[in-house]
Amino acid sequence: RAWEKILVVRPEDTEARSALEGWAAREEDWETLKSLFEEEAPGADIDRVMEVAEFREQKLGDRQGALEGAKRAFEMQPGHRRALQAYQRLLENQGLYQQAVSAILVHVKHLKDRGESASHYQYAAYLTETKLGDREAALILLRRGFAESQDDIAFGPEVARLTETEDEWRDSVAVWRKAFRKSKGKDVQTALRLAAWTAGPLGKAKAAKKLYQQVLDRDPKNLPAIRQLLVLSAERPRQQVRWLEALAVAAPTVEERYVACKRKAALYEARLGAHRKALELYEAIDRPEAPDPEVLNGLLKGYRKAKNREGEAAVLERLWNIAPGSQRAAISLGLADCARRAKRLDEHVGFLLRARAEGAPSPRVSEPLEVAYSRLKRWEELAG
Repeated sequence: RAWEKILVVRPEDTEARSALEGWAAREEDWETLKSLFEEEAPGADIDRVMEVAEFREQKLGDRQGALEGAKRAFEMQPGHRRALQAYQRLLENQGLYQQAVSAILVHVKHLKDRGESASHYQYAAYLTETKLGDREAALILLRRGFAESQDDIAFGPEVARLTETEDEWRDSVAVWRKAFRKSKGKDVQTALRLAAWTAGPLGKAKAAKKLYQQVLDRDPKNLPAIRQLLVLSAERPRQQVRWLEALAVAAPTVEERYVACKRKAALYEARLGAHRKALELYEAIDRPEAPDPEVLNGLLKGYRKAKNREGEAAVLERLWNIAPGSQRAAISLGLADCARRAKRLDEHVGFLLRARAEGAPSPRVSEPLEVAYSRLKRWEELAG
């Protein structure tokens, strides 16, 4: 062990020290290695200090010594990623969660990467909620994380989960509002979250509408904003028509655009009294190859309002073709009435007979049938 003798004479000889360390590690002479580390530790750099801490933990089982060494390394360079990881792990292993959270918060002050800061705030909040049992403090950490990172997707759902009281909702909304203003109205995701909280927990529909409108000013096809404006405009059919028109343009699927048009036609017919517009829209979206009962009934109402007997009869025939058996008798009676008003008595009789065969109530068939036979002078059928 000539290297030991050399170090006695020349303790600054790094070559001799390194060689002796290598020998001690190979021979698993932990006491020699420990003494070498302790001799050098006061003036060591951060990597050396971390190496000593790791040695104490893994080879000597000295948890407290390892923790002290990791703390020293962290204090030397609080922004050092590996130093934090080692110190944080040892703290958590000993159940020192409050100190672990404090170390994380010191570390993030030295970071420039927003994404990295966000993940640290998330974990600090997780420890605070689950290990320390402090929901309110965890919520504050999440708000701080969002304020620094502007990452709504990372923090929005968790803030919503932890926010309980009205005052807490106001504070959360205030943080998101400040971030939205800081973005000069450009951060669409933050605006959507802010609008949802403003409308929901705070119950300020008017303010929420303005926020959603700001989103659409920047992104006219933003589906979440359009859909929420539809919900918030439930009592204002004209506004709903506007947002349904926007949805019919922005929706990603043909089916969703079709449903938006159908809802708009129903609004025109039922709530705005614009029967002609409703009929025009129903005609535009009608799909003969895939008949839709809602559209056909909308057409039926429109043709009746317009006194379009041929259109009414054609729609009734299509309804009859897709109707279950229990509903066909009523449709046949409707067709019979159309034929009567069009003075096509033979067709009128035919539909009445079909309705009877389908189980229509006897008085609704027999009386008009007698009148029709009389007018057609079909005395034998009348007598029968």
